[in-house]
Amino acid sequence: MAARFIQKILNQLGLIAARDAPAATATPAVSQVNATPAASRSYSSGTKKVTLIPGDGIGPEISAAVQKIFTAANVPIEWEAVDVTPVRVSVVIPPSGIISSTCHFKSKLSAIGFEAHGRLTTGGNYGRLGRLANIMRMSDGLFLRCVRDMAQKFPEIQFEEKYLDTVCLNMVQNPGKYDVLVMPNLYGDILSDMCAGLVGGLGLTPSGNMGLNGALFESVHGTAPDIAGKDLANPTALLLSAVMMLRHMELNTYADKIERAAFETIKEGKYLTGDLGGRAKCSEFTNEICAKL
Repeated sequence: MAARFIQKILNQLGLIAARDAPAATATPAVSQVNATPAASRSYSSGTKKVTLIPGDGIGPEISAAVQKIFTAANVPIEWEAVDVTPVRVSVVIPPSGIISSTCHFKSKLSAIGFEAHGRLTTGGNYGRLGRLANIMRMSDGLFLRCVRDMAQKFPEIQFEEKYLDTVCLNMVQNPGKYDVLVMPNLYGDILSDMCAGLVGGLGLTPSGNMGLNGALFESVHGTAPDIAGKDLANPTALLLSAVMMLRHMELNTYADKIERAAFETIKEGKYLTGDLGGRAKCSEFTNEICAKL
């Protein structure tokens, strides 16, 4: 069943870095985002086009690192770089509209979020719902009703409801008991950050967002403006997100090769960035992965 849903996803793929911080100039070593194909070769009909949104902060340099690694691995990717400049808008909500606006926004977000996730979880055997409907009765209550209605449409999926605090406890003690977790955006953000801390930090954590009209893969960390442009950023999260993208595109051989090179570099410990306890620069870490390819 999962295969049928994946087949519906179009080939329009995006690779996004972090956002929401002032832009900075990256170091020449790995910071030049290349809008041309990843390697100087003739592209066959099997070449895939990927939209790359470097973002700001450390985004350009870690994006360039991923491109360099893809070139070393001869991945049949053609990059389409898109510059997205953040737009900041100040919105003042009158006191009389704060409560109603907030509830309406959360309710719409919860309903839309479940529709998107519900379509993807049908490939699993066990779906669990994380929520706090006993406390957040307006927003989570709506979310819970939507989930229950959707679960009835897929009786072949085992459905179970859990409170978020219980889910967090179980994820720390025995994460293997979970298959698919469905929850509103806020709780997902909290849980994903907690899980990232268990495996080494946000600098190692990839993510992917898949829908019927495309797929978006991104690192979940911030833009780290304090180290932007200093060649100190860890590109692993974005690189592993790109590996997820390759598997989504059924380029598994390239994905396995890049992932193996990255894991070997981290395991050896000679070229680790500061967040992993090392002193290596982003460019040195990147070059070591390229050397293994």
